[in-house]
Amino acid sequence: MTAPNLSERWRIWRLGPKRGHPPAKGRTVSRPLFGWSRSAAAPVSQFLLVPSDLRSGDPDFLLEYRKGQLCFGGEIVRFDRQSPFAIDGGSAAWQRDLHGFGWLRDLAAAATPDALQAARALVADWLARNRRPRGRAWQADVLARRVISWNAHSGFLLEGAEPDFFRAVTDSLGLHLRVLTATHQTARPGLPHLTCLLAMLLADLTIEGRDDARAVSEKLVLNELSLQILTDGGHLSRNSSTVLEVLYDLLPLRRCYAARALEVPPVLAQSVSRMLTYLRTMRLGDGTLARFNGVGPSRPDAMATILSFDTDETPLPTELPASGYIRIERGATVLIMNCASAPPLEYSGAADAGFLSLEMTDGRDPLLVNAGYPGAGRLIDAPAARATASQTTLCLNGQSSARFISSPAITRICGDAALGGPPNVTLRFMQVQGECAVEASHDGYLQSHQMIHSRRLELSSDGQKLEGRDRLGPRHGVLRLGRDLPFAIHFHLARGVAADIESGRTSVALRLATGQAWRLVVDGAIPHIEMSQRFDRAQSDTTARQIVLRGDCSGETVVQWTLERVNN
Repeated sequence: MTAPNLSERWRIWRLGPKRGHPPAKGRTVSRPLFGWSRSAAAPVSQFLLVPSDLRSGDPDFLLEYRKGQLCFGGEIVRFDRQSPFAIDGGSAAWQRDLHGFGWLRDLAAAATPDALQAARALVADWLARNRRPRGRAWQADVLARRVISWNAHSGFLLEGAEPDFFRAVTDSLGLHLRVLTATHQTARPGLPHLTCLLAMLLADLTIEGRDDARAVSEKLVLNELSLQILTDGGHLSRNSSTVLEVLYDLLPLRRCYAARALEVPPVLAQSVSRMLTYLRTMRLGDGTLARFNGVGPSRPDAMATILSFDTDETPLPTELPASGYIRIERGATVLIMNCASAPPLEYSGAADAGFLSLEMTDGRDPLLVNAGYPGAGRLIDAPAARATASQTTLCLNGQSSARFISSPAITRICGDAALGGPPNVTLRFMQVQGECAVEASHDGYLQSHQMIHSRRLELSSDGQKLEGRDRLGPRHGVLRLGRDLPFAIHFHLARGVAADIESGRTSVALRLATGQAWRLVVDGAIPHIEMSQRFDRAQSDTTARQIVLRGDCSGETVVQWTLERVNN
């Protein structure tokens, strides 16, 4: 970890007054001294419609709740006979999920009287404990998620409810919206702030008497979409999981416009269309998202749900220029490569130093992967997951190819250490008679070791042969280092892929779980089979293996390798 330099400190200082500070505003808005009191919150009289929740529910949540324990983000916390809202246990991420009420979809999925009773009891308990907006439950992004959850499950929660319970929920929802309007700017940049604005607009579309407020929230949402969503549908953070999360909320919002016979704003419609195309492009053959820059556990069924809304049948783009990814698909082989620098400082809290890294599938079978980003219950592993050695790319002298910048101000703004990426990443893509070639380079090791890393990949027209070349060398002229530097080219293997070094130690035999064989042939380094970790899995299921091509570099060094499918 390094401290921010002067230009980074200036950027942090400019962001600091607006972002990342806890709910100081949330505390003041409840005081009559500031012009209003709790009773001044605009009341919620009735819902015009109930938006859908595209996230799937887990009916087993009710069983876990009855056992006196709750699991969020892979972390289990016991509360036994206490109220879950009364305990201080659990990480900040666990507490956010608890107070965000996304688990209402799990109780709704159970569809039993007991589940409804539990849902109403938990909501009533929370209301009794949170009459005033203070504490972690009222942080802007948590508050926004609760607004979306209560709104999406208002039919399940309130239909046939006692008048006192109905009034308590709707009165509190009015308070929620007043506080959210006052505090949304305190949310961290990126998904947290966008979620706040989407929650406001969703409420304005679905609750009676909020059309005047809708004009304001709609403008805020459209401005934020224009800022955060890139022209190719990616997100400023370069994290594909963020695109998926935004669509989970944006698609129901689009439906609300149709249900109310309102025109969908063009910026919103275009953003949805671009994001759906982006997700299709970043989807590997097994249906999961390629694991770059914060992508963690990925469920093919969740991807399929979102992509069922995609009616665009045009061919997928090969290049996502704004997001910095290349997709090559030939035959049954899909290959995706990371060809851009780090995202802007304030959006880089989950980005990795995996420049020129790649992932590859053979049909529906994953072959080469990156280690992925850990779930909320394992964020202690985030630094290791973001390091260059955890990506399928070259690592020089055991160091990452970017700076991880840490300070209390950055943690408030980004949620974790920011990534100071290489200043320059170049890319050239070529197609010749059906064969595809990518040439890319980055200067992440230039300042520390006077080296540029360049990588060339060439995939055959039938997708059965991938030729690679990794080069370390100076930007210009000839370089002779004072000492040899070790390098390692990592090929992280998907789970179930067996690897054995063949005689002569210049090739490695690979076998997928289906029995399909591949062979990696190496020139310029020595292959090793080593242990690695998969951070995007449960804590009990992290062991993995990798092929590492090791050598020493005293000046310009080139490693050639070929990965070829072996037809039985």
